[in-house]
Amino acid sequence: MNALQGRVGRLRRRVQAQLRQALRGMSGGSARRDDALVVMSAAAGSLGDQAMLQSVADNLQLMELRYVRQVLMPNWGEFAVNGPMLPSLRFSVEEVEAKSARVVTAVRDAGAVLAVGADIIDGYYGLHPVRYQIGMLRIAAEQGRPAILLGHSISEQPHPEAVQMIASLPPSVAVYVRDPISHARFERFMGRTATLVADVAFLVQPDRTSGDSRQAAQWIAARRAAGDLVLCLNVSGLNAEKQSAGLGVQEYWSAFVKGFLSLHPHTSFLFLSHDNRSNSSDALMQREVIASLPAAVRQRVYAVDTPETAAIAKSISGMTDMVFAGRMHLAIGALSQAVPTFCIAYVGKYEGLAEHLRIPDFIPEAHVLEQPDTLAAWLAAKVPDLQQRRKALQDRLPAVKAMSKMNYASVSQRSGAASGAAG
Repeated sequence: MNALQGRVGRLRRRVQAQLRQALRGMSGGSARRDDALVVMSAAAGSLGDQAMLQSVADNLQLMELRYVRQVLMPNWGEFAVNGPMLPSLRFSVEEVEAKSARVVTAVRDAGAVLAVGADIIDGYYGLHPVRYQIGMLRIAAEQGRPAILLGHSISEQPHPEAVQMIASLPPSVAVYVRDPISHARFERFMGRTATLVADVAFLVQPDRTSGDSRQAAQWIAARRAAGDLVLCLNVSGLNAEKQSAGLGVQEYWSAFVKGFLSLHPHTSFLFLSHDNRSNSSDALMQREVIASLPAAVRQRVYAVDTPETAAIAKSISGMTDMVFAGRMHLAIGALSQAVPTFCIAYVGKYEGLAEHLRIPDFIPEAHVLEQPDTLAAWLAAKVPDLQQRRKALQDRLPAVKAMSKMNYASVSQRSGAASGAAG
């Protein structure tokens, strides 16, 4: 029933968006420029990317805009988003680089163009999405539209061609970097300045109304009533094999769970997926791990395999006592609710997040990861300090969320300037 209601709700929102778009065209809508074109960095299925899009939808008022419009590559599925949406657009990289009339018209008629740079903009995953996002930002600048490269990361060794593309962006493009370490790398590699912000996903509003959230809340309440600590685990389908120290994913994480229980017997485990793409499915990994656990341990386990949105995943992680994640945006969802959280890092973006939040032991060192028992002992040692850690996060979060809002500042400034000139 919940799945059916979700499909009906999405269909209703799509029809309403299409009606709004038709009315917009009839009333000379191109002059209104009230939609944010959000150039995505990946296909639907990644809740990290969906979190960044949802943040834009949740914070349109900061940019004095009314609608979100997803900009996707031709073969990409559309992300599920709560909020005022217009029908998505699909352009190929070739269309963008050729500045086709279709692309230029869409940009010219937009209120702003925002590119979700994430961890792809430095070429870590190849140059195709970099060319796509940089090309859209160039067109926006040429059309005089507000253009934003949202808070992103720069790895230790960015691709030289990506560096060149970013460095040559027009000065009118607002460039934001989402952590202090990436900010220093950006200015060193690109030879230009950028504004330090925090990840836009800190501002996503948790969705506590979904069936997944309500069912997880019931299970968590029951486990707490039984006297258990509730540990949220995320086994990343992207890197779990690499991180398993040659033992294999099932054996490594099964040994980790049993090792943690031996040190902290009153623990229940909530496995939470944050990516359901077939080539990097957290859900598939966690099913395999849970199946490998002894029956008695499985009684203390609950799994959420396919949360539809990052807002749902955020709601669930926020109800737990502690999070250990292989996905950065799942971690951000928990941290933004002051839940003590720790991560396995796989690219140079986690250290900067730790610096933002002043968590010196956010990431286990390589020698800790070598054996599941060692990792279990490392994490179990954090349990006595959970309340102090929660308090420290509560104290730090207002400043971090204020930095997250800065991602949207340049659009409202441009809108204000335009209104003043018109008056």
